[in-house]
Amino acid sequence: MTAIRENGATSGAGVLTTNAYDAAGWLTELAHDFAGTANDYAAGFD
Repeated sequence: MTAIRENGATSGAGVLTTNAYDAAGWLTELAHDFAGTANDYAAGFD
C-alpha cells in the first residue's frame, strides 16, 4: 500500500490517497479520503 501524504502525515486527515498494487506492479485499489466529509471514495481493479 502506498499513501500520498500532506505535510508528512502517516494517518488521519493528512493522508489524502492510498494505492495498492499487485506483485506485477499493477494498480489494484485506489482510495481518496476527503478530510472532514463522508464523501470518501474507493475503487478496486481486477
